[in-house]
Amino acid sequence: MSTSTRNEGGRAGDGARGPTARPRRRHAIPFVTAMAVAAVALVVRTQHLGKISYWFDESFTWRTISFPWSEVVERVARDNQPPLYYLLLKAWAGIWGDSPLALRGFSAVAGLLTVGFTYLFVREAYQPPTDVEQADHEQADHEQADREQANREQAAFAGRAALLAATLLALSAFQVQWALQARMYSLLAALAAMSSWLMVRALARPGSLARWAAFTLAAAAVGYTHYYGLFAVAAQFVFLFALAGWRRLAANRAPEFRYVIAAAAGVWLMWAPWAPVFLRQLRQVHAGFWIRPVDWRILATTMYQMFSFSQYDGASDGVLLGVLELCVLLLAALVAWRASAIDWYVALAAVLPIVASVAASWLGVRVFDTHYFVAAQLFFVVAAAALVGRLRAAAIRRLMIAGLVAGSAALCVMHWRMRDHLAERPGALGAVAWLDGARKPGEPVIVCSPMIATTIAAHAASPGPIYVFRWPQFGYRHFHGTAVFDESDYVAAADLPGLAGDWVWAVDTDGWDNGSFTVPMPAPWALRVEERFKEIYGNEYDLVVRLYQREPAGKGVDSPRRHREHGE
Repeated sequence: MSTSTRNEGGRAGDGARGPTARPRRRHAIPFVTAMAVAAVALVVRTQHLGKISYWFDESFTWRTISFPWSEVVERVARDNQPPLYYLLLKAWAGIWGDSPLALRGFSAVAGLLTVGFTYLFVREAYQPPTDVEQADHEQADHEQADREQANREQAAFAGRAALLAATLLALSAFQVQWALQARMYSLLAALAAMSSWLMVRALARPGSLARWAAFTLAAAAVGYTHYYGLFAVAAQFVFLFALAGWRRLAANRAPEFRYVIAAAAGVWLMWAPWAPVFLRQLRQVHAGFWIRPVDWRILATTMYQMFSFSQYDGASDGVLLGVLELCVLLLAALVAWRASAIDWYVALAAVLPIVASVAASWLGVRVFDTHYFVAAQLFFVVAAAALVGRLRAAAIRRLMIAGLVAGSAALCVMHWRMRDHLAERPGALGAVAWLDGARKPGEPVIVCSPMIATTIAAHAASPGPIYVFRWPQFGYRHFHGTAVFDESDYVAAADLPGLAGDWVWAVDTDGWDNGSFTVPMPAPWALRVEERFKEIYGNEYDLVVRLYQREPAGKGVDSPRRHREHGE
């Protein structure tokens, strides 16, 4: 392994730094090309932002930030996430509002930043050294010419790899999917890319306190955004300590070593106050979570879905194993073919979250799910861009670039069409719009599940209480969203006969979560209206809105006054 964080696309470049200036960048990316990539990234990350209903996790986000500032962190601590995303989103909502368009817009911006920071990271990481050791004044002219030529080739490689990585991420259906949702995963990817860029900038000038401080703050932010961010931070510090140790053994000099120690201490000191909450949440997840234990098929499916058009896409066992093998070969080739230290970091950042998550699952903490790997997928993309970018045969390189871009674009189009299909369903948005038009002020709504109730509340505009029905046969767990509900938000079967008023609404499901959930309204409540709305949340199902009227004692129950389906 080279002790330099940069290579030269397979040639020289593992030199130390000295006083000479960076060679002129003759292969700068044209402004119009960079703007085209940014424009594509923007377009695909703003499709139907406000036209598709929230799913549970998004409406959980909405409800969490609806609490006062002093309460947001407390509510987050009851769940299983760190607080930074929610605090940033609450500040964002204070400016732009809390509509689906506004909240998802935050993730779309983070998605654009992911593309931009990845470009900066790759270009910075693979640039030729900014300077070289003081050369002998009598160095032969041809040696100096060879070095300048090597630097020009390295700069060209860095530009190619950076642009290709940014283009592939701009078109990545996996990245796009999570940039369109009001969740923290797009922010996690952006911060992982930004902290990696700041890390290589700090290594390029190891004596710069400002650069190490910026990296330290960014790394701490990654850990406070999502717990999988801790795997990304771990990859960074494993790399930094290994690099510093290697340099000390190889050259008896590692000027950045004390800064690496200081950065690690700084990240820990900033994250330590949250550690007790993390441990409590970890015990909560260990006691029960919705994710299945990982096996080879789940692992292979995850690798396939990271590069497919949808997280819910599946394939045959042969295809799954083929994709898994390709991912392994990709990283193996990266570290075996003309590798520099930064290639080892890219491979480590891609694989460590996966290995650590598999290990956690085997230890009983089942947290292996595809969408958690949004930051890891970024580094697989960088690995592919670096390998293709360093191909010397221009014709083969261009053919490979065209194939990767065309394949990514095709998958992005498939994802676009899937979103069009989702937007055609009335879903919760349609159900709540109809409910708002028919419901009178003060009439209560009882929802069959907290995972549906947050979505109904997020889209509702009409005043009146919205309750969650508490099923007697099972209790709700933290992953059902209990962190954002109080005891007063629930009603039980014993409470239904005594509800105030003459009219009450219920929101039920038919075909969701492998069954149907219907609030069991007893006498004296009689069904008067039933409206069905097609929705997709994991699978296609019906949201059923029902209106009940209180019947006078002794009067028979009439048949429903109206029954209609929406979205057929």
